[in-house]
Amino acid sequence: MISTMRAARMHHVGEPMKIERIPVPAPGVGDVRVAVHAVNIVPDLANILSNWTTWRSYCPRSPPW
Repeated sequence: MISTMRAARMHHVGEPMKIERIPVPAPGVGDVRVAVHAVNIVPDLANILSNWTTWRSYCPRSPPW
């Protein structure tokens, strides 16, 4: 089993995300670990990340208009 994984992480709002190698978290009770072979980035991710603190923190999305 591998011990590290790559992750896109944002450390501060408004700064670019960084690809980092981090430890693989251990699954807890009731969790499963899956192998991911491919991912996609949300097309509007830059807007979401740059406005994260101005939107509702529990639901970070654009207004419905």
